Amino acid sequence: MADLKAIKDLVVHSFYGTNPDPTKFSNKDIKDTLRDEIHAIANDYNSYRRNKYDLFEIMQEAYTEILPKSVEQFIGSFAEVKTVPLNQKATFVINTGRRRAK
Repeated sequence: MADLKAIKDLVVHSFYGTNPDPTKFSNKDIKDTLRDEIHAIANDYNSYRRNKYDLFEIMQEAYTEILPKSVEQFIGSFAEVKTVPLNQKATFVINTGRRRAK
């Protein structure tokens, strides 16, 4: 069984379709390896209950890396996107200039 960091890297690489080691994996092999590693952690209900916090930690860390890039790619073409730490407000500057008087 791989450690949590390796499984998180597999999740990120399988989402983007990239390959961390082309000599070792093909893209289908990465998804199969990820499926096998998650199955090793939670192969039945009792092992899921025992390891559910590890699974949630893997999902949280992977999506913390994936989500800002996806939002920037999707919304970034027509809006300014900022990533700020928890409990802080993003400040945006609006240039009014000559438009204000119109």
